[in-house]
Amino acid sequence: MQEPVEISESCLAGEDKALEDDKKAAARTPWYRLLPFNPFPLRGCNVDKRFPGMEAGWLSLMTYHWCNKIIWHSYRSSLQLRDLWRLHPRLHADRTGEDVMHEWDRAIKRHGGDASKVSMSWCFFRAMRWSVLRVFFLMFLFSILSFIGQALLLFELLTFAQKPVEETDVYDGVLLALGLFLTETVRSMVFGIHWYYGVEIGVRLRSAINILVYNKILRLRNLGSMTVGQLVNLCVNDSERLFNTGMTCGFAIQTPLMVAGTLAYSIYLVGWPALLGFSTFILFFYLTLLISKQQAKYRQNGIKVTDVRVRTMNEILTSVKLIKMYAWEQPFSSYVASVRAKEKDQLRKSAYLQGTASSLVFVVPAVATVVTLATHALTGGDLSIAQAFALLATFGAMRHPLGTLPYFVRILSETHVALPRLKKLLLMPEKAPVSEKVSDSGLVIEMKDATLAWDVRESEYKKATKDVKLSNMDRLRMGLRRKSSAATPLLYSDSVKQRANGTAAGKSSALAFNQPHLSQTSSRGLMASLASMPPDDSADVPDCLVDISFTVGRGELIGICGTFGSGKSSMLSALLGGMNLRSGSMAFQGSIAYVSQQAWIFNASVQENVLCGLELDEERYTRALSAAALLQDLDILPDGDMTEIGERGINLSGGQKQRVSLARALYSNRDVYLLDDPLSAVDAHVGAHIFSELIKRELKGKTVLLVTHQLQYLPYCDRVALMVGGRLAGVEKYATLVTKNAVFASLIDSFQCEKAAEAAAKSEQRSDLGASYLDTTASLEDLYESDMSLAAGNDGEPADQEGDVKKAPPATLVKAEDRASGSISWATYLAFIRACGGALPVLALLFMSLIAAGAQAGTDYWLSYWLKQGSGSTGNTSSTIPNDTLATTTTAHLANTVPLTGVMTDAATASAVVDSGSISDNPKLGQYIGIYFGLTFLLSILSIIRSLLAMYVLLNGCSRLHDLAFRKVFRAPMSFFESTPIGQIVNRFSKDMDELDAAMPFGVGIVVRNWFTILLLVLFASSVYPYLFIVLFVTAILFGLIYRVYILFSRDIKRLDGITRTPYISHLTATIQGLSTVHAYGLNSDYQRRFSRLLDGNTVCHQAFYLGSRWLAFRLDILAAIITSATALTLVVFRDSVDVSLGAVALAYVVQLGGQLQLTTRMMSEVEARFTSVERLNYYATQLDEEAPEHLEDTDPPPEWPFQGRVTFDNVCMRYREGTPQVLHELSFDVKAREKIGVIGRTGAGKSSLAVCLLRLVELDSGRILIDDIDVSTLGLRDLRSRLSIIPQDPVLFVGTIRYNLDPFDKHSDEALERALQQTHLKDTIDQLPSGLDTEVLENGENFSVGERQLMCMARALLRHSKILILDEATASIDTETDTLIQKTIRECFGECTLLTIAHRLNTVLDSDRLLVLDGGHVAEFDTPANLMSDRNSIVTQMLSSPVDQHSARKPLARFASKARAHSNKAPAM
Repeated sequence: MQEPVEISESCLAGEDKALEDDKKAAARTPWYRLLPFNPFPLRGCNVDKRFPGMEAGWLSLMTYHWCNKIIWHSYRSSLQLRDLWRLHPRLHADRTGEDVMHEWDRAIKRHGGDASKVSMSWCFFRAMRWSVLRVFFLMFLFSILSFIGQALLLFELLTFAQKPVEETDVYDGVLLALGLFLTETVRSMVFGIHWYYGVEIGVRLRSAINILVYNKILRLRNLGSMTVGQLVNLCVNDSERLFNTGMTCGFAIQTPLMVAGTLAYSIYLVGWPALLGFSTFILFFYLTLLISKQQAKYRQNGIKVTDVRVRTMNEILTSVKLIKMYAWEQPFSSYVASVRAKEKDQLRKSAYLQGTASSLVFVVPAVATVVTLATHALTGGDLSIAQAFALLATFGAMRHPLGTLPYFVRILSETHVALPRLKKLLLMPEKAPVSEKVSDSGLVIEMKDATLAWDVRESEYKKATKDVKLSNMDRLRMGLRRKSSAATPLLYSDSVKQRANGTAAGKSSALAFNQPHLSQTSSRGLMASLASMPPDDSADVPDCLVDISFTVGRGELIGICGTFGSGKSSMLSALLGGMNLRSGSMAFQGSIAYVSQQAWIFNASVQENVLCGLELDEERYTRALSAAALLQDLDILPDGDMTEIGERGINLSGGQKQRVSLARALYSNRDVYLLDDPLSAVDAHVGAHIFSELIKRELKGKTVLLVTHQLQYLPYCDRVALMVGGRLAGVEKYATLVTKNAVFASLIDSFQCEKAAEAAAKSEQRSDLGASYLDTTASLEDLYESDMSLAAGNDGEPADQEGDVKKAPPATLVKAEDRASGSISWATYLAFIRACGGALPVLALLFMSLIAAGAQAGTDYWLSYWLKQGSGSTGNTSSTIPNDTLATTTTAHLANTVPLTGVMTDAATASAVVDSGSISDNPKLGQYIGIYFGLTFLLSILSIIRSLLAMYVLLNGCSRLHDLAFRKVFRAPMSFFESTPIGQIVNRFSKDMDELDAAMPFGVGIVVRNWFTILLLVLFASSVYPYLFIVLFVTAILFGLIYRVYILFSRDIKRLDGITRTPYISHLTATIQGLSTVHAYGLNSDYQRRFSRLLDGNTVCHQAFYLGSRWLAFRLDILAAIITSATALTLVVFRDSVDVSLGAVALAYVVQLGGQLQLTTRMMSEVEARFTSVERLNYYATQLDEEAPEHLEDTDPPPEWPFQGRVTFDNVCMRYREGTPQVLHELSFDVKAREKIGVIGRTGAGKSSLAVCLLRLVELDSGRILIDDIDVSTLGLRDLRSRLSIIPQDPVLFVGTIRYNLDPFDKHSDEALERALQQTHLKDTIDQLPSGLDTEVLENGENFSVGERQLMCMARALLRHSKILILDEATASIDTETDTLIQKTIRECFGECTLLTIAHRLNTVLDSDRLLVLDGGHVAEFDTPANLMSDRNSIVTQMLSSPVDQHSARKPLARFASKARAHSNKAPAM
């Protein structure tokens, strides 16, 4: 069962006062911490949530007694975020980030300012050097205690047991047994405190890399070559690798310590032959290094492919609506599957190498032993049984470093991959504020001969897929087509964007600059001259803005115009510090408010988006809403201004998002306002209102730079700046510029042609329209009242649909992430088994594990049998000898996060009664050695096969689960994406998948292998000593109780870890998407603080999981020590009544069994905790709703369907989600074949809902839609959507090439692509790019202007040759002149199509065959424009003739002020 979990700020980091109290408490060391336990329990509101380790006594800290409270709470009731402690002050992300940045800055100074020479690993070590040294010291103590307890004491105990009773004192044996218990207990306590500080280092490293990445992002001018996927990978997966490195850093010194101790002791026992045996370990170490080096290569390649997959997932989820509209699910799914296959290939190679290294751990000690013993015996050395078993014990102890070495080398290699990626980000150029001061206090902006360019952006995609076999789609994305090789793409940004393209094909020659020094230069010629300019040291891209010289005075309104790609948006970016100043100077003063061309909206309420962190001022707030024409929209919203907006404003239209952004800018009350074409997203009515009320009235006295394609507003600007080809062609008053500049005059001519057409269309209604464009005496009120509008607040986009939905009862749109409760269900385990291929592969794995464990036991038994034979004589006196018990008891105590590669079970080598003679005298020595070598070889083969099979089966399961979840997500309805943040989905496909790929196969393999080992140990030991069943039974009960208590905590905390990870990932992606806006409003510190709080909230869960695992480990260690000591005491006390040899065997097996059971129990808990990732992915794979089938065989339409393009709506009723009102009510109308229909209506009328219904993004409540007499509900979704085309208002481009974006699936020839570009007037622009069609397109199409993106989308639609086309204000961001040409293209190229046009600009629908007027989900009017305008009572006539309804601007504001008061206590979301 799923239950939502809400995450609040107080849950994440606590109140500020409490944090300060924690810092003060951490700064002192109270005297009572010197006591074993704190006699003063914590009290108080803030103190109760303080990290309990701060107040714990030393014994409590070492035994993890301080964790009891939270673990028992989890056992009694489900753990919630409010139950967790606050993070220790020294672990806060801010502090750890500052420590590392301090060392980074110091290192840069030491290298003379050359940051490229700085070592990131050295900076991290310096920042945490004292903690690392402390961990090294504790690991040294742990190693010494391990050697004393498990080598020396155990050896002495077994030596004592084999002596005659009359020659020994029983108290000596008791002391040895108690000494063994004490040593094991202290050893476990020392390792516990080592683990505590190791986790602390890991947490600090993880927090540091996250905060370094985020803070750097906030300082960047732009992302450059980094993608969202790479940054998410850095913060999620790479940070986890650094965590593992820090947590296990102590094991770096354990290996050399164990090697030195083992070598010395083995030489002491048998002399120089030990060197030969020890060379086996050296060979293994060397082989491990080779394997690890190759494994690191595979992991590095895999990480790069993972970057591509995560980035592609993010891109697909962002553009999922367009993908569904175009029926591209299957091709994109195939592409993700191909990327995942490459990633899986790298993972499998890495896993096979790791499995091979792990298998050798079983074999190497046995090989080393037999090599040493055989050499010693064959050279005539005198080898007693005691020496032989002591040697076995010593070599067995080497399994610990053998097991940890491959793992430790692997995480070091992964860290070696991660740190250069972080360093690359830190070396990227940062946003530099304009520091120069203006020469005159009356000026706000001053630019003198300023030449600017964007930063160089290298393509990372090709690097990421280097040396990987490419599919056809890969080749298209990378610009490789058929047999021709693409030129290396030269990347441009926003306005090299543009290449100074100025004129498109077919434009008037009058577009030459009317300036003395440019009079003979066309835009094309200017582009060529720019392209031929030699690059400077800062970049290889051409200059974007060239020789810009102009000033802006305080309080001026400057209108900036020009064709698309001429550098208008780049001008604003330059003022924001987002471009590189190559020459000249820039001076700026005052605070900035910025409205981007594509509005940035974050997941919060309308009010929070407007306030953006500022305090609520009711009067100013309501004025901002009124000026932005939002009041009428708020009437429709269910919760008014407190209605939640989805991620990226998904439930708002383009116009609504832009008006929220404008209201935010107005409310911010800044000195300078940079408005990047905000009026293109709204209709003429709303645009006139915004210009009059917001720009001219509310911003009076402010400095405003307005980029616009709406030329009707230019006469009312103080001055007009004309951009052509990246140069400033003129900055004059409107009347002066229009008479002296031919370029500007041409633009105005084109605009007036549109106005003349509109005036002619309504001349019968109003004869007084059509004032000359030179008449600047008209008032703004005249403009406002006479401007023709289609609808008040009509924004045309999905938010028309959502506007209707907003009438629904109040409800939370974006749901909190679901969280399962209780134990992992059997359904989850069965789902994973099915993903692994079903029962057969799993049974094969179990069978191979059993066979390998049996081979291990057989090999050990044969060695025991060989050693028992002694010299081969039968008359020698028998004696009891020690056995190899070191291996597993040493390895058993490694904490669960360090996956040891295996625990050798050599207990069978213990002997009961053996020949005391030297084995070198045995005549069958060669036979024994040969058989042992053969069994060892068989064991190695079986172990390797088992490991490879485990990796193969389990990795297949992980990949299958990924594919199932992705398919279900991709097939989910749009309502799922509207209510689920992208960060939540990406979290499951990044971090959760990394948990499965990197840890699940290894963990499950250990658990399966160890359970079979334990089974054989129990059977073998019980056959020798049946009474051990009693001890084992009691032990099993205690183990079960402890495990039951712990596993509930482990599952809960792991689930909370996954849930708290989503918010900080979502915050990261939202910041990246709105980086320019965050910079402009100075939100860096607020957003950094928010990110730190979210990260700290996740860090608490992360830390608690690993500390809780040690709580379990310590208690199991103590139980194992009790079992060992009890068995030893039994052996000592009852030597006279129990065969000593049997007691020695029992002791050896019990020692092994305790360690094995402890390790296996702990690993089981970790695997089950990681099964929460399986659970989360399986929820997507099985529980998500799914759209209708893509294809239905029974109703497969003919290939040529639609035949004519007739569309019939028959009593259509539709609602967007269950529980919401209907947005279309019994809608009925017919569209004839090849008819051009203009769709108009007010906000919420249902205009965009027509497209939604037609494409079946939402299914109908009732009624039907027919296309050429075929009911669309009877068709498969792919069959329907692939036959229709839509050009949405928000253009979508994918990472790849221009060719790929036009023809993603390689269906068209180059000639067809060039023809489509020619028809959309983009061919000249594309031809002038160095790589033409193979030019790289950056993420979100950032290296092209919004207008160019819209034209590419139109070219894409032209190539589909659909009979039915829907235009949803597809030319909103294109200048008037180009729009005129595009409208001509639409009429010519889509003449044989049925065309449905949802429009803001009146001229785009006035020449339609009929106008469809919707009102409240009903057809209000449907007739020709002439007939509707001739009817004085028609809605169209009222729209065209009557003054604009100013109700939204005049209505009382009191009710919105009351809403603001009601919610003023809510903290703004950052």
